[in-house]
Amino acid sequence: MASRSHGSRWTQSLLASTSSMLSGSGLPPSPSSLPSLSLMVPLLVCLIAGCLSVSSADPGPNPVSYMAYATVGATSLFVRGGSASMNGPASTGQFFSLDLSPPTWSSSTPPWNNLSSTITDITIKPNNNAGSWQQIMTLSGDQQRLLVFNPDSTVSSYGLKTGLWNVYTIGVPAGSLGNCMAVAYPTTGSIYIPSGYGQGLEMLVYEPTTNAVRGRKMSPDLTAGGSLTGYSFVWSNSRGTMLLYGGMSGPSTPNPNLFEYNPKDDVWSRLVRDFFQVLLYMVEG
Repeated sequence: MASRSHGSRWTQSLLASTSSMLSGSGLPPSPSSLPSLSLMVPLLVCLIAGCLSVSSADPGPNPVSYMAYATVGATSLFVRGGSASMNGPASTGQFFSLDLSPPTWSSSTPPWNNLSSTITDITIKPNNNAGSWQQIMTLSGDQQRLLVFNPDSTVSSYGLKTGLWNVYTIGVPAGSLGNCMAVAYPTTGSIYIPSGYGQGLEMLVYEPTTNAVRGRKMSPDLTAGGSLTGYSFVWSNSRGTMLLYGGMSGPSTPNPNLFEYNPKDDVWSRLVRDFFQVLLYMVEG
């Protein structure tokens, strides 16, 4: 692959298709017609982290699973931690950013920036990166910080402009946020994490300005079998809502539907559309 522009056409196509499905009138297909976005997005991150860095002088992040990741607009991708094993905590303390702004780049020198040196046992929990494969990351509502939720009931805040970390303890049981995802509500800056509260049966709402947490009810359909894990959760600018797709409720109850959460009204809705209508929307743009 000679340049990013060549390889990125596939990447951009996948992202554009996903974006189309999650915005405007092009609602995602119903139940079983699409692979879960919870698989697509981590796969995409792995492809970028692994495939583009094979021949680089600075190899970038090691290919891992269960990593924390977040994008800042269309300019940067951040990858933190992860496990070198599909089965366990073979954790890595890596922290990288990838510059997405250049129109092209050489596959031998992708623009990775190694930020791992900013991490210490004090600023990033837990010590020695033992739980970095269970972290989740999101961009703050003001888009000035990355918030990393750690398995030891702490939140690490990374300033995008300062490059400095701060760490805070929050009132949730240790390990309760594994396999969850976090999304910021731009209007208030509150962070929403489905199944992050009340033994996984409620949505955690975290207030970065006060470090307070509270619970919000989830749709009963999402927690019918227990806490929901392995789902995808994103903010839709065009709809002004949060969209949740896929995941597993408890040990054996899959969620095949797309749900929408309106944080302004605190209302959950289930969205269902025909797969071929979604295809037509994607083709017509």
